[in-house]
Amino acid sequence: MKKNIFSMICGAAAVLAAVSCSDKENPGNTLRERIPMDFTAGTPALTRTAIADDGKSVVWSENDAIGIFDGQTNRFDIIEGAGSSAATFSGSALPDVQYYALYPYDGNASMTGNTISATLPSVQYSTADGTFDTMLNPAVAVADKDHNLEFKNIAGLIKVTVRNMESGLKLTGIEAFADQNLTGAYTVNVSGDTYSAEAVDDGRIAGVRLTFPEDKAFSDGAYYLAVLPGTYTGMKITATF
Repeated sequence: MKKNIFSMICGAAAVLAAVSCSDKENPGNTLRERIPMDFTAGTPALTRTAIADDGKSVVWSENDAIGIFDGQTNRFDIIEGAGSSAATFSGSALPDVQYYALYPYDGNASMTGNTISATLPSVQYSTADGTFDTMLNPAVAVADKDHNLEFKNIAGLIKVTVRNMESGLKLTGIEAFADQNLTGAYTVNVSGDTYSAEAVDDGRIAGVRLTFPEDKAFSDGAYYLAVLPGTYTGMKITATF
């Protein structure tokens, strides 16, 4: 391979007693179950997972899924709208609470107060149509009363154009490195009108590698690496053959 150029244990009686006491002190605090519901998601351009044929607009993909926060992260899967700029997602969540959404779904993501914590992978896989990784480019949204979501990007994209691959060379990976984290753990505060991911400093510097599943080679075209927003120094982009 040659390179060119992220106890408390209690009895049932005690549990029942605690619940009874809690209900008396908080009459409105009753145990609730998550129920099926749908959310309609639309966004400004450059938010979702696939670049359309015009090379500019972005559309939802067939296997997209989002996370809906209601105290925990709930998976909602796309049921309508693949290939278009608006889509419907279905899943289950607690009724009558304020909902926040994260794209893509991340079972390890969490939300504390107004802050969502998640991770942007350092190894990313390109799609057959040469766009950025399905279920990767992160975005967040705050639901309105009608369960509408207007997602906004919280990361950035590095565009790399590959040319002249018909010469017989087998390009298997594109990598980017900098003096700061391009990927890894991040947080985003959703209390304001604008959102932006902020890298979590864990003492390591994570780059990003874009490749194909099963070591497929890149052909001519444009490819995208999803990265955390920031001002970077020492940026290097390399190709692996």
